[in-house]
Amino acid sequence: MKDLVFIGKKKNTNRDMLEMLEEVFQIDIVEPTKESVRKRIQLETPDLILLALGNDAEEESQIINLLNMDFINIPVVTLGTEYETIPFNRYYESSQFAKAVMPIGNRHILDLCCSMAGMEPDFYEDRGKKHILIVDDNALTLRNIKGMLSDKYSVAVAISGVQAFTSIGRKKPDLILLDYAMPVTDGKQVFEMLRADVEYSKIPVVFLTSVADEKVVVELLSMKPAGYFLKPVKQKKLLETIETII
Repeated sequence: MKDLVFIGKKKNTNRDMLEMLEEVFQIDIVEPTKESVRKRIQLETPDLILLALGNDAEEESQIINLLNMDFINIPVVTLGTEYETIPFNRYYESSQFAKAVMPIGNRHILDLCCSMAGMEPDFYEDRGKKHILIVDDNALTLRNIKGMLSDKYSVAVAISGVQAFTSIGRKKPDLILLDYAMPVTDGKQVFEMLRADVEYSKIPVVFLTSVADEKVVVELLSMKPAGYFLKPVKQKKLLETIETII
């Protein structure tokens, strides 16, 4: 989950907006002063800053100038009326800054914040759904299984163990469908790395394998996964199994 620093006061008018953003971002609220903002960013660099205008115009000017001069790599969204954004029009010419002009719907603010933070649309379109990661080096398998699950679940795909951990870092899955036989880092190695990580050790893993050999199945089951499927996978059985696990 990406970090968003909200600069402003948590007024009642912001409550619904912040609740929606909290479904996607880890939010930290900072007082709208230059020094408060500087200290917060130096403590930990956020992925996005949302600055609520309409408080102290001089402080807001100092904050925006600070962000533009010293923290140019942090994307910034300002939230205010058209009149409140006028003093900062020159900043909006750069890719670092964008403005959400009030009145504006909370969903439009969410869309803009996600876009500025570099998040793909499916990352937040499927919020509220259980999240499944499919890991397989076969593109056709990935496409077919994703098609089976997308109506009911949020689905991410990875073609290697390295990509799998990158995806897990972006959004922790509720379940992983993991190909047992992959080049470089195979399913067994990925499984062992997951179990060795405290944060990821409890994620249920269901193995996928195209080998029905008894020795392979025994080896696979000895690792105690949440289950396994022989490929090609049947949609009905897959959905039933997933429902029993998550």
